[in-house]
Amino acid sequence: MNAKSDGILSAIAASGLEKCLLKMNRASSGKWELAGARVFTGRIPEAIKLRNPEGGPSSAVQINVDNSPRFAAALVFGSGDINHISRCFVNDDLSRASGIERFEEVMLVEIGNILLNALINSLLNSLKRSAVPSVPMHVSGGTEAITDGLGAFMDLNLNYRIIALAVNIRRDGHSSRAEILAILPEELAADLEPA
Repeated sequence: MNAKSDGILSAIAASGLEKCLLKMNRASSGKWELAGARVFTGRIPEAIKLRNPEGGPSSAVQINVDNSPRFAAALVFGSGDINHISRCFVNDDLSRASGIERFEEVMLVEIGNILLNALINSLLNSLKRSAVPSVPMHVSGGTEAITDGLGAFMDLNLNYRIIALAVNIRRDGHSSRAEILAILPEELAADLEPA
């Protein structure tokens, strides 16, 4: 692992996500923008705390990829941002449907599905592999619950190469930030690097 290889991983992930965010800007009522990307080696709990270092209420949408080796991706955001993020996704006519039970959770799962699959597809395309990602799952209850959700699929005791992409989401003068994470085993990250 070195700065050059981390830069390549960051560029692969950011490229796919930026294309997706451009499409979301055209189709939704909010402004979605990539605010930063970085790559580091660490454990899953460290990655989850990027969005909420104090460990307060957080939520996530998680997708697992049972590839060889397996990896995961998650969209992590503050629980207090759920309403704002879901309103940034839908236009005003659809936002009136918010009386539907669990409307915001359904919107967040769909947002996660779109963003995480853009990231996953960029990685798989660069690897020249195919895989079927899991159905997106919504996890709430804080950083520990999100860590446990990822721990059901990934080994929490291992170090991973983690790609962290910060996304700013704005509408009507309000702003939220979410972290999009790709959690890659080192051998998979190495396959993405040039020889």
